[in-house]
Amino acid sequence: VNEVIDADGDTKIQVEESSDEDKIRFDTGGTERMIIDDSGKVGIGTSSPAQNLHIVCDSGDEGILLKGTGNTNHALTMDANRSNAGGALGEIRGLWNGTEIARMVFRSGDDTTNKDDGFITFSTSTADNISERMRIASDGKVGIGTTAPAGPLHVAGHTSSLASTFEANGNGDTVPL
Repeated sequence: VNEVIDADGDTKIQVEESSDEDKIRFDTGGTERMIIDDSGKVGIGTSSPAQNLHIVCDSGDEGILLKGTGNTNHALTMDANRSNAGGALGEIRGLWNGTEIARMVFRSGDDTTNKDDGFITFSTSTADNISERMRIASDGKVGIGTTAPAGPLHVAGHTSSLASTFEANGNGDTVPL
């Protein structure tokens, strides 16, 4: 037996659709919804997964949902054993039609022995050039426009005589720095 089929034949689990294919397919309503390929990659909404888990969303508001129904906590955990300082442990990337436009990276810190420190970088793209714009250092200092924040909030200006402007209230009143 290479498949399990429901009574009307539109929901099934197939093992090897064709000879020596080495894939497991899951169909509902007559449409393939998920596949596990011969390398162990799982595709949801695609029959050719490019990563270990590859999910294709083809309409608005689809994706991954972690939802608790009680007094619970959820975590998205990225665990890597990097040996170098500043190495990426995990990333969240935003792509616009295949072009990276934003990135948040969790990075290892300087303590490569205990591996108990780290920092977070935030990058955005201008004209297909992704660059770090902000970081939260391991000591909690925030740097905008600098990779080495010297105080709790370090804002470095680049194109203006003003390093920054803070809005004092919701009326548009600003305080230039």
